[in-house]
Amino acid sequence: MNGRGAWLVYGVAIAAAICLVAPALAVPDDNPAAGIDAVPAINNLNPASRNSGTPGFTLHVWGTNFTATSVVRWNGVAKATTFLAPNHITATIPAADVATSGNKVVRVRNPGPTGGLSNPAIFKVKDIPAITRIRPTTRVHGMTGFALYVDGNHFLPTSRVRWNGVEKTTTYISATRVQAIILAADIATAGNRVVRVRNPGDLGGLSNAVTFTVT
Repeated sequence: MNGRGAWLVYGVAIAAAICLVAPALAVPDDNPAAGIDAVPAINNLNPASRNSGTPGFTLHVWGTNFTATSVVRWNGVAKATTFLAPNHITATIPAADVATSGNKVVRVRNPGPTGGLSNPAIFKVKDIPAITRIRPTTRVHGMTGFALYVDGNHFLPTSRVRWNGVEKTTTYISATRVQAIILAADIATAGNRVVRVRNPGDLGGLSNAVTFTVT
C-alpha cells in the first residue's frame, strides 16, 4: 500500500472513532427532575405574611425549576430547605426572622454553573394590633366624655382607636396601651359601640373588635 492509501485508511478509522464517541457528548435534557440545575422562579409564597413577634413557621414556596439542591434565601440568608417537587419546596423560618415588622425578600438559589438566583418575592411581616381589654367597659348614656384605655399589643405611635368606625383622638402610651378621648356625643344614646385599633400603612391593619356598652 502506498502512502496515500495508508493515510486514507487512517482517516476512515479516525472518523469511525468519532462516531462511536459522539453519543457520549450529547447534551442531557435540562430537566430539574433529572437533577440538572436551572435558574429557579418563584410564583407564590404560602403564607405570604405574618404578624411580628409570632413563632417560627414553615414557608411553602411554589414555582419552577426547583431541585434537591435548591436553597431558600431570606433577606439573603440561606434557610434550611426541603425539596418536595420541582415546583414546591419549603423552608424553616425561625421566630427571630419575624421578630420585627418589615418587607422580607425571599429568593431561591440553585447552585452550579447552570443554576442561579430566582426572582424576588416579598414576604410581609406586619404590625396588626390586638385588643385584650378596655377600661371602662360601660357608661350610662347622657354622661360626660371620658378617657378610654385600651390594652393589647402591637400598638404604635401612629395607632388610632376607632369608635364605631370613627377615629378618635388617640394617645400612645406604650406598645401595649393606648388612650382615646370619647366625647359626650359618643355616648348620648344607649347601645353597644364597637372599639377597634388601627395601625396605618401596608404593614398595619385593624385589630379585633371589642364591645363597649352604653346603658
